Amino acid sequence: MSTKTDADTSGRVPWERVRFIAVPAALVLVALALRLPGLDVPDRMYFDEVYYAEDALALLEQGVEDGFAVHPPVGKWLIAAGIATVGFDPVGWRVAAAIAGALTVLATYGIGIRLFGRLWLAALAGLLVAVDGMALSISRIAMLDGFVAMFVSGAAWLLLVDREQRADSLTAWPPPGRWAAGALLGLAVATKWSAVLAVGAAGLVVLAWELADRRRAGAGLLADPGRLAAGLVLPFVVLPAMVYLASYTGWFLNYPETRPGSEVCDVEPCPVPLTQQAADWWHEQGEIVSFHTDLDAEHEYRAPAWTWPILTRPVVHYFESCGREEPADECEVAPGHGAIIVGVGNPAVWWLALPAYGLLGWAGIARRRSEAGFLLVFLLAQWVPWLVTARPVFFFYTAPLVPFVALTLAWASGEVAGRWRRWRWLPAVVAVAAIATAVYLYPVWVGAELSGEGWRDRMLLRSWY
Repeated sequence: MSTKTDADTSGRVPWERVRFIAVPAALVLVALALRLPGLDVPDRMYFDEVYYAEDALALLEQGVEDGFAVHPPVGKWLIAAGIATVGFDPVGWRVAAAIAGALTVLATYGIGIRLFGRLWLAALAGLLVAVDGMALSISRIAMLDGFVAMFVSGAAWLLLVDREQRADSLTAWPPPGRWAAGALLGLAVATKWSAVLAVGAAGLVVLAWELADRRRAGAGLLADPGRLAAGLVLPFVVLPAMVYLASYTGWFLNYPETRPGSEVCDVEPCPVPLTQQAADWWHEQGEIVSFHTDLDAEHEYRAPAWTWPILTRPVVHYFESCGREEPADECEVAPGHGAIIVGVGNPAVWWLALPAYGLLGWAGIARRRSEAGFLLVFLLAQWVPWLVTARPVFFFYTAPLVPFVALTLAWASGEVAGRWRRWRWLPAVVAVAAIATAVYLYPVWVGAELSGEGWRDRMLLRSWY
């Protein structure tokens, strides 16, 4: 005979299972619904697509980019996968970025579940990424930063999954989740070198976990230093380095098509030994370093990292306008209208997050709250180094930061709502504000044609254009 408790339990379990599947699925569908429609707008290459789409096509045709490539190939291979599936057209070279954007939303939700243990706060964090203008614009263009965001958020989620599943990190080694996270971080670095900042964040988080476990177990903090070092160096240095090297397999297999190979391989098979090819590859890596360190410090869209949280200088990826006096057949848009794509964050997310950082710092440092510390490390490690670099930096570098900005705001709204009853609706207010702002700004995130007044009204700060 079933008791009332049994009935309640049997009634709750299916609902929990439904929510476990339905909520993340709904977030992914929302993300795709914002990213896939109109993916062919504009119907030509714009901004840095002129580099990455062409590089991706070259990878498909000859296994290596034409000439000198200033970034590693993984992100361009993902763009190439879209081209191979759809064709060499705007949708083809952008669809992989759109899918990566949706997966970043899913990973953010996963991080939230592990950190907060509250489904609706995790869902709020995922929603905030789905409707963020930076995350949205970078997932509708054939650029690399959206892939870095996907790999970094996925790696952060895997670290938390592994942490939750390991009862005793002193005996359960090597942890499989850590290796998987290291592999994703290797893919991130093999997309863009800036992802090494996230590798550092992951290493710091795991080091803190290991030392905390040793303290709880009554072991010396520096006991068995070899195991401690190996648990950090192998998954976060050696494995990413191996993944990075493996990403250049096409370069070695197609050496005659590379820049150095084209100068010496005038007969088949190419007489250059593998040792010389490796030396040439290493020289190419050095030239990448020189390119980035010598990059011109003056640029129209340069945005110092201290301005990122306040959204004062985004990048205008695309702009078309037509004066009323111009002939209609010479215009891309109707006379008197304009179309613009501004890679800027959702102000309702970024500006509401500003006071949340103070709460996060207090909870992470003064109170030693583990979830706050995790977010704080990933935020600071991916932001502070950009404050001191001499090279020009741009707002789209924040793509891998967006999930952690969203998680911080979701966490802080939950903290405030839990402490003060009068603020219990704060998470819902944050969600509504983010959605309403996204609805208003969506046209200038996706390049929709608007009247001159329409697009100018949506430039909330004059510095946006």
